[in-house]
Amino acid sequence: MFKDFLHENQVVELIFTDSPHPELIKRSLEMLYLRAHDKQHPVALQLTEVIWKCCTERHEAVNKAAFTVL
Repeated sequence: MFKDFLHENQVVELIFTDSPHPELIKRSLEMLYLRAHDKQHPVALQLTEVIWKCCTERHEAVNKAAFTVL
């Protein structure tokens, strides 16, 4: 299932940590929605911290995109 793939491969974490690009972040909303509603693999505080760090420690365009998604 796609939710399992997202969790196992840490796709959302990769989008927000490895050279985040504003367009990828903007398009990650659906993946974040799936992760947030996945009862089998609940979104951990760690994922929230990864997104927050992206919002505060990156270029302004990346920050804006991350805040928009949140």
